[in-house]
Amino acid sequence: MPQGTDVDSQALLAFHARTHCSPQWRIFLPLLFAELYRNASDADANAFLRHLGGQLAAELPLEEQATLEALERAINRHWADIDWGYVQLTTDSRGIVIRHLACPTPLSPQGDAALTSQRAMAAMLAGCYGQWLEGQGGAPAVPLNALEPHADLPGCVTLHYGYGSAQ
Repeated sequence: MPQGTDVDSQALLAFHARTHCSPQWRIFLPLLFAELYRNASDADANAFLRHLGGQLAAELPLEEQATLEALERAINRHWADIDWGYVQLTTDSRGIVIRHLACPTPLSPQGDAALTSQRAMAAMLAGCYGQWLEGQGGAPAVPLNALEPHADLPGCVTLHYGYGSAQ
């Protein structure tokens, strides 16, 4: 798994092509996400998906880790077990930057469907990472926000845990 903040786009796309979303979910997930956002407010859809992410974290508990690198390794073991990509954890002056790569979403949707899938995954991952970071001693009041989607990196979600947002 790549380490640090630089991402090799070609390596990510090759990984994604081999392991991305299972065929049985490629049509269903974009439809599910689109209908969820169409039939609920953005706030309600995001709250529901964050709740699901928290439930996922509860199903995949983490022991307390001594370092950010150890936390990254522990999280990546969980992601490898369920084929959900991998994470890179780095810090900036205001908190932790969480870059989740190779999300298990379909590569084929374009435009709004791709952005909706990425937005849905960002909300769900925010719930999961928020629960995990709280379990590592983080305060529930610390914001965890999704940053702008990566149009050039399909299946990549970046979150920021801390006060202010990452640049």
